[in-house]
Amino acid sequence: MLEELVATAGTTIVAAMATSAWDTVRHQVAEFVRRFGAKEQADAAEALLDGNAAQIERAKDPEKARTRLRGGWEQILEDLLADRPDAADELRSLVTRAQAALPPAQRTWVQTITASGPGSVAAGAMGGDVIFHAPVTGPPPVQQ
Repeated sequence: MLEELVATAGTTIVAAMATSAWDTVRHQVAEFVRRFGAKEQADAAEALLDGNAAQIERAKDPEKARTRLRGGWEQILEDLLADRPDAADELRSLVTRAQAALPPAQRTWVQTITASGPGSVAAGAMGGDVIFHAPVTGPPPVQQ
């Protein structure tokens, strides 16, 4: 459950960068880290928020930049929640408020998964992992 929260929070934070919601979301994230993290974490988080937002503003492909940055925020939040599990409810609240502030274009994420050919398998997850263990029984069946 916390993994899903962390993934959603990381996605929401980077989705807000370089949008009209950024000032509000930036403030909320900085206050969250200041409240539940160490002073060094809070100072580093504020610098990272500003640096990440600047990267997205300069990026030729902002969505690709957001995808790259999301994992870093997930790690920061995961580490913070490991030290302070009592912060989970506040993080959920932050995510809800931040998502409501996002422009419509940043509220929707699209995932396309395609499989083709005999024996093909496709799976996907938004904000999580897919682990697939296929039995090894020989060559794939031939379609007739």
